[in-house]
Amino acid sequence: MNKLFSSGFTLIELMIVVVILGILAGIAYPSYTRYIIESRRSDAQIGLTQLAALEEKFFSQCNTYTVNIDGGAITADATNLACSGLGQPTSGTADSIFSPNRYYVLTVANGASTIATSFVATATPVAGSSQATDGAFTISNTGLKQWDRNNNSAFDSSENTWRKN
Repeated sequence: MNKLFSSGFTLIELMIVVVILGILAGIAYPSYTRYIIESRRSDAQIGLTQLAALEEKFFSQCNTYTVNIDGGAITADATNLACSGLGQPTSGTADSIFSPNRYYVLTVANGASTIATSFVATATPVAGSSQATDGAFTISNTGLKQWDRNNNSAFDSSENTWRKN
């Protein structure tokens, strides 16, 4: 009276597990990629805030803003005042730098009038990165923060904030 006991899983049981894992992955992956894109937005915001602070420091010492962010220096001592740029490391492109985690390229242009009296700093997503379709961010000397949510290369009236909603 020997009884055979089989151990293991049947093919149908394994296929059910594979289907369940596929469904979970199909739901989880898009949520994960959306989360990654949202969390990397802070890279642009941090970079722009730091750049705006450097511009304000430059303005307080030199009485003008500058577009020269990837070279020069802000130095001041009793005998010398050098106002040649913000002295940030170059991104390889003239007058631009990378954001801290290199997901955005930061540039500065004159604002409503000349660069001497106003600026607008822009964070543009690096082409080919996960952020490429997320839209550009800006900050101005007046503190106006904009985010091109719909990525149409224009700022609508509803896009005058960095907030998601």
